[in-house]
Amino acid sequence: GFAPDHVDVKNNVFMNVNDHGVFVNGVDDWNIEENLFKGIGQTNGSLGNSTNSAILIWASTNLSVTNNVAETVDYNGLGLDGVHNVTVTGNSYSNINLSGLQVAGVSGNVAVTGNTYLNVNLIDQSDRGVFRIYGQTFDGTVSFTENIITGGVAAFGVKSGNNIAGKDIHFNNNSITGLTSPTAIRHTGTGTLDASCNWYGTTDPMIINPQISGDVTYTPFGTNGTDNDLITPGFQPVPGACSGCAGPTVTNTTRMETFCSLQAAID
Repeated sequence: GFAPDHVDVKNNVFMNVNDHGVFVNGVDDWNIEENLFKGIGQTNGSLGNSTNSAILIWASTNLSVTNNVAETVDYNGLGLDGVHNVTVTGNSYSNINLSGLQVAGVSGNVAVTGNTYLNVNLIDQSDRGVFRIYGQTFDGTVSFTENIITGGVAAFGVKSGNNIAGKDIHFNNNSITGLTSPTAIRHTGTGTLDASCNWYGTTDPMIINPQISGDVTYTPFGTNGTDNDLITPGFQPVPGACSGCAGPTVTNTTRMETFCSLQAAID
């Protein structure tokens, strides 16, 4: 049916819903804020095998998804498909079967920042993680930054066979700990994924290197898991933490800075 533009969905409880919590298609200027989604997909409040998400948004623009809580969801916490100018921040997700957030279709200018994911991505699929990129027609920046990921199978996935070459996709400055699989990033498509400056709970490259699968630029990685700003939602790395290298380092003696490659030191 028809959905109007310029809508605030705020301070609601969606509990034990045998459907999506919120589903909209073709809208502009929606703000989804401070809602509770619990038991989405199964009427008994436990996880099942439906394809229902807490929030699903198609073909829409100028969206804000802020300070919501999603617990016990069959499918994705938030699904975005064919969207533009979207901010996702300050949300808390837990106990979600598949991805916390999936971006698909012709989408761009999507910023996912300062969210918390606890035991999200419970079902092991080779091209899924807490975050998932699905598609190869992105026409603007899609960024995942300063989020906290604890538990779950994997942190980031690119759908199998998808080509993200030349796409402006970034996964940086996130805290990733307690995963239940040996791979944090599962890039099963083609094209290089920018995933530098993430904290993996260790500074040991021998532990971090095997967690990266596919064409991924993951160095320098984070070397300190301290949150530098406990008031701001999400994970704010301490200055200088993005300095971990997979192998020998190179020092630019003019600037007295250390880099993971000769080219980076020259640049």
